[in-house]
Amino acid sequence: MNTEQITKLEKLKELLDKGILSQEEFDAKKKEILDSDDKASTNAQTTEVQSPTDGRPQNIIQCYQSAFRNYFNFKSRASRYEYWGFVITNFLISLVISIFDAVLGTESILSTIYSLVLLFPSLAICVRRFHDINKSGLYLLIPFGIVFITAIISSVAQYSGADLSPIPLIIYLVTFVVAGIIFIYWLCKKGDESANQYGEPRPAETPHEKKVFILAVVLSVLIPILSVFFAGMISGYSSASLKYNTNKTLDQISNLVVNIRTVYSSEPSYDGLNNNTAKSFDIATADMIGEDGNLTNPFGGDIIISNNGELFSIMYLGLPEENCKYISNGFQGVAGLYVTSDSCTDCAEGNCALQIIGQ
Repeated sequence: MNTEQITKLEKLKELLDKGILSQEEFDAKKKEILDSDDKASTNAQTTEVQSPTDGRPQNIIQCYQSAFRNYFNFKSRASRYEYWGFVITNFLISLVISIFDAVLGTESILSTIYSLVLLFPSLAICVRRFHDINKSGLYLLIPFGIVFITAIISSVAQYSGADLSPIPLIIYLVTFVVAGIIFIYWLCKKGDESANQYGEPRPAETPHEKKVFILAVVLSVLIPILSVFFAGMISGYSSASLKYNTNKTLDQISNLVVNIRTVYSSEPSYDGLNNNTAKSFDIATADMIGEDGNLTNPFGGDIIISNNGELFSIMYLGLPEENCKYISNGFQGVAGLYVTSDSCTDCAEGNCALQIIGQ
């Protein structure tokens, strides 16, 4: 019983003593005051018990679990901590599943299944995040609208014969980038602190939740940028490696031709010329001999040296098609050399067999 209620009871007692209130009226008023005290105590206890959690996820794992518990919930609200906690946990799980795909050789099957399972909870929590800032979930249709409009422009250009080929791509990229920036802003915006048309406000954000939210946003922005950067580095390295191997192959074949002609210059024919004699007479240089003793080219394929008496043959196996064509063109028109017509054509899985015949 608090001070206010004691004061009310004292006043009631005075009214009773002065005869203003009957005993029955006094008892009824007294019961009313005491009942209100019990309700207030109960509410205070309930508030005290619930206040530590307030129904909010306590960590990013619980954010992820909450998304699954609300698998088809497209009606209520989700705070930015709930959304970004789910995003960062989902990223880590996706990364682990991708590693399993790579180790097991399942060709992204596990990742595809996981993406399908996550489709509805991902859409639902995104819609609830929009609701938290009093936006309709229908805004999620904007990307599909961009694709649809771009497709219409492309179709009109195709049937009209107009040369508008770069325009749909430009429109698509510009609008998609602008929409992406707006979407990220909405997903990062602090939720309405009061009730809106989609429900009551989420609990006030704690300092810890704010830190997790900021970290998740930074990672979400940095990871794609770093992925593009490293993909560019890998692509650049791959291109440089292919160019290096192509030039090295050109040098190797040129050296083989010179060495064969030099060693057999005093011989009436090329009888006996093969891989073994090429190694024995230093026709093949040291960089052509692999650890297993076989002749290997810069692309990892075999080198086969042979003869039919008057002519010698140098065959390079396992060349990428484009590089094979480039190397083949390098020996077109060279006196005494002939590139076979089936070289660099009908390559099985991109692996070509370049054959050069010399005399």
